[in-house]
Amino acid sequence: MHALTRSVLSLFVAQSLAMVCLARPAPTAADLEPFVDAIVANELAQRDVAGAVVVVVAGGAPVLLKGYGYADVAKRTPVDERTLFRPASISKLFTSLAVMQLVEEGKLELDADVNRHLDFEVPPAFGKPVTLRQLLTHRAGFEERLRDLGHAQGPPMPLAEFARSHLPRRTLVPERWPAYSNYGVALAGYIVQRSTGIPFERYVAERIFAPLGMERASFEQPLPKDLAPLMSAGYQVASRKPGPFEVINDAPAGALTASGDAMARFLLMLLGRGELAGQRVLSAESFAAWIAPQVEVAGNGLGLTIYEAHPHGVRTIGHGGDLSYFHSELHALPEHGFGVFVSQNSLGNGGRLLRAVLVPALIKRYFAEQGREPSRQGRDSSQPGREKARTREPGHAAEVAGAYMTNRRSDASWLRLQGLLDQAVVTPSEDDTIQVRGIVDAAGNSLRWREVAPYRFRSLDGEREIAFSRDESGRVITLEPAFPGITYERAGFADSQTLALAVFPAAALAVVGSLLAPLTGAITRRALGAPPAPPRGRGMRVLTLATAAIWIAALGGFAAFALEAATSFWRFSRGEDGALVAALYACWLAAALSIACAFATARELRGGGVSQLRRLARLLPALAFLALTWFAWHWRLLSDPTRY
Repeated sequence: MHALTRSVLSLFVAQSLAMVCLARPAPTAADLEPFVDAIVANELAQRDVAGAVVVVVAGGAPVLLKGYGYADVAKRTPVDERTLFRPASISKLFTSLAVMQLVEEGKLELDADVNRHLDFEVPPAFGKPVTLRQLLTHRAGFEERLRDLGHAQGPPMPLAEFARSHLPRRTLVPERWPAYSNYGVALAGYIVQRSTGIPFERYVAERIFAPLGMERASFEQPLPKDLAPLMSAGYQVASRKPGPFEVINDAPAGALTASGDAMARFLLMLLGRGELAGQRVLSAESFAAWIAPQVEVAGNGLGLTIYEAHPHGVRTIGHGGDLSYFHSELHALPEHGFGVFVSQNSLGNGGRLLRAVLVPALIKRYFAEQGREPSRQGRDSSQPGREKARTREPGHAAEVAGAYMTNRRSDASWLRLQGLLDQAVVTPSEDDTIQVRGIVDAAGNSLRWREVAPYRFRSLDGEREIAFSRDESGRVITLEPAFPGITYERAGFADSQTLALAVFPAAALAVVGSLLAPLTGAITRRALGAPPAPPRGRGMRVLTLATAAIWIAALGGFAAFALEAATSFWRFSRGEDGALVAALYACWLAAALSIACAFATARELRGGGVSQLRRLARLLPALAFLALTWFAWHWRLLSDPTRY
């Protein structure tokens, strides 16, 4: 009897403890502020970040509007909720909202050919015209373009000029897979301007900012005089001097400037389904069409520029954004009446951004499901829209193994290199999990994934999912990451990092060796008292030296510029990219000399009377030059240096 009593008591205590563990704090100011303060203070200090703003709304009102650190380090100007930040690609939500307003009014149609609204023609591709729905879901098939997206001083390029002069090629099948395109959203903004006769930045100010009471928000560049004093400086790291105010030419895709309190009002509008304080900017029906997933990937969705994700089983809608110095994230949780916006004014060091730590922490603390099943459980990504029962059959880890390259690239310019640098390499494990190099957590660590539905895998930490799709023959052809704006296509051996890492370093080492060989040879001969090199073959030696020197200058110059400009994208603009253009022209010269060197080497070796050592000395540089020529051709370093 006593044993039974003890068992019942133990069970009661265990259940009580479980209930306590499952109890969650409410997202009140009293609980939020110390929790957020601790995370932000730690991240700013560890990452050398100058300042940040955090906005949290819940229950129909802001519960946290707080700045951290400095808007200007030298002047010790603190960040507050009125400080202006650059939310970058979060701008796209305002552009698509503007489009939906005009769709609601009957002035635009989502599925009509956009050429009816333009003063230039966007050619059809694969038999399909471009539509607004394609533009707002990154599925128009545009290749990546980088040049002239922004610059560091002066006014922006007029939107009409940018749209006409920077039209990318349509190299991807429209509506097949998303391939993130800033130009596509900029074109949608230009259509807003064309269809209303009102400059885009003024339309957004009058039709969105004003009714929502977003007093400190603007697409104007430079900023209006009343807002300019509130602008935070932008930094690589807080310990260095600030960078310039980045002028965005594709303004509808990324030129928004806004304060924390302004973004709080936008979040409240999202939670109000298009309405805030009696002001409706979009009908409930149009709002639902705006956020409804048009593309579903690994349990996440892409609406009309707005993302739907399910971290820890919690549905969120929103967007992120990055410029050189400002890095932001906005999420609304419609089922919980909760929203968060975070922005930092520095890239910082260590490769981790505040948003990657804070946003998941807030969701996990207040809303994460316990013991959740996979979101949209059982969807077979290889057959969109069809449900399958949850699988416990042998997994597909071995089948999905291999390398996948991003489709956010251009196959006609050096931006094809993005396909080499941004690859996801899938390796199966004995326990039927997979590891994916190239998809990392907030700390930059590769994750392990377990299959939870056919061809769909969840990270072991439960925070994200990826999926794989197959073609008609059943062959796995794409990896679809949790971010639904891009797709990774299976890479062939010629496109793999394995081949590049085998060819390029060996060829580069041989080229450097061929450049140093005459010097080391002269030093050796002098030390041994040997006679100087014979005149015979001097022309070949000069050609080899010239080719090696130009390859080193070209590739070194390209790498140096790309590394410097990678965190200052405005360097990829006319007037700023002269060193890059020169390096790419030098690649053409080096390739031409490489071919000449190969013919000259073949002619010399056919002539006979050449020792084996000299044959090797001639052959190695020639092969290295040809290897670099192949690399430059395959990855499109040999392309128009001014069109990228």
